Amino acid sequence: MVAAAAAERVVAELREACAAPAARLDEVAAAMEAEMRAGLREEGGSKIKMIISYVDNLPTGNEEGLFYALDLGGTNFRVLRVQLAGREKRVAKRESKEVSIPPHLMSGNASELFGFIASALASSVADEGRSNLFEDKQRELGFTFSFPVRQTSIASGTLIKWTKAFSIDDAVGEDVVAELQTAMEKSGGPSPAMSGGLSSPSTAACLSTTPSSGSAWSARWWSCWGRRRPGRWP
Repeated sequence: MVAAAAAERVVAELREACAAPAARLDEVAAAMEAEMRAGLREEGGSKIKMIISYVDNLPTGNEEGLFYALDLGGTNFRVLRVQLAGREKRVAKRESKEVSIPPHLMSGNASELFGFIASALASSVADEGRSNLFEDKQRELGFTFSFPVRQTSIASGTLIKWTKAFSIDDAVGEDVVAELQTAMEKSGGPSPAMSGGLSSPSTAACLSTTPSSGSAWSARWWSCWGRRRPGRWP
């Protein structure tokens, strides 16, 4: 009982020390908004990189077919496979796979890293088997890349710099989508069409809150990964 009471006091003290008054939270929100607006007014006008996303339309919820999403953002990357059946049936099936990136690939060269990713993606596509409900439809792929990228279109963007323990010099300044496409072609395995576009996690998170987002955007943009864990495949 004494130990429990002492533990409760420690927790209460920690809560009090970490508590943020509503007024302070409002100040933080206002400061972030000011920085974002400054970044939108001029390039380099803010510490926050307000880079154009080139997203000019939203999903309707009527999408049908087989969609893949690839998320590269740390020591692991994830592949999501979703079968969409339109507005009435929504998600017919959803599966995911997480792959650890070997440490030596995080500081090697671009072709090795993207080759590893493409190989894992091809393996996932080959694993579809009879579960594909839309064999007559083209597979589509969306790519969420969690590193600073200067996008030049909805499906292209050059890497500004690496973060999160990655250090691959020959990839800086290169189009990460082109690198992935080249690697997919070299893998020789089945692969989806890179038609879903390139997205940052911030863009995906914002899009997931739109009224029409729903399942289609979750599939293409990986926006709901942390909210609804899909089933896994081996």
